[in-house]
Amino acid sequence: MIRRLLTLFTLLLVACGGNGRSQASTPEAARGQAAPSGRVEVLYFHGKKRCATCIAIEQLTKETVEGLGRRDVSVRILEIGQNEELAQRYGVAWSSLLVVRGDSVRDLTRMGFSLARSRPEEFRARLTETVTQLAR
Repeated sequence: MIRRLLTLFTLLLVACGGNGRSQASTPEAARGQAAPSGRVEVLYFHGKKRCATCIAIEQLTKETVEGLGRRDVSVRILEIGQNEELAQRYGVAWSSLLVVRGDSVRDLTRMGFSLARSRPEEFRARLTETVTQLAR
């Protein structure tokens, strides 16, 4: 059972990617720079080809962060191939969901892939909790 789940997870990661342009929500993001250390950034990296789960993670991430209404939190949707320097900085090779503040990085990728389509409310709650913890 575990072997099947790991195989499925690996296949999802390999199949995932991005079919759109990167979107930057801050001036720093538009220039490919990191945000000031006092800000919390939610970074969603994707490749060129995307599965339904990848798209769900992006949509839920945007909705959740925007719903927080905080000026000290931003979301960045980044195609890995167009943001190689940032991808290398965070060790990203596949679709990845990270919450970052300064040197603190929380990797929510597994959570995202396991909950985005099956339990979106739990996805939102966990993302909100992580952002809130880092914003303190």
